[in-house]
Amino acid sequence: MSCDKTIVETGIRPAGLDELEALGDLDIKVFGKLAYPPFVLRQLFDMYRAYWLVVEHPSGDGLAGYSLGAPTPDGTGAWLLGLAVAPDCRKLGLGERLTVKSLALLRSRGVPKVSLTVEPTNDVAIALYRRVGFAITAVHADYFGPGEDRAIMTCPLTRAGLIPAPRPGFRER
Repeated sequence: MSCDKTIVETGIRPAGLDELEALGDLDIKVFGKLAYPPFVLRQLFDMYRAYWLVVEHPSGDGLAGYSLGAPTPDGTGAWLLGLAVAPDCRKLGLGERLTVKSLALLRSRGVPKVSLTVEPTNDVAIALYRRVGFAITAVHADYFGPGEDRAIMTCPLTRAGLIPAPRPGFRER
């Protein structure tokens, strides 16, 4: 079963330890050679368990998406280390909802700003991040190695009304 509008009825919830394999599978589908290796996924899970959000695939087989926020140790900000939506679940607003939920969670913990990296040519992702309050603050050539340029985007979480309301028809449990 592929994703359709039924995905908006699926609740965003914290990831479980038993989902590490599914997280890895989704990461590979979305990020290919830049996917996190299994040992990094495990360590990220141990460090940021409270900030790792997932949505189950409506087929019941794996995950439709995830987001991972990571507060900095000094409390001056956080990084959105991952946002992944299964290819058959895109264009349904899931990436935006995961991002908004991560921003709200980080904001509730007193995080003042969130940064992320994105391919400078990924217009779809950049548009999504701009809709929820991010702006490009820098572009770095070879950020992840030769040919892997990245734009840095930052979103302040201190302004009231920054995080948009859910899209019409979206219902969380």
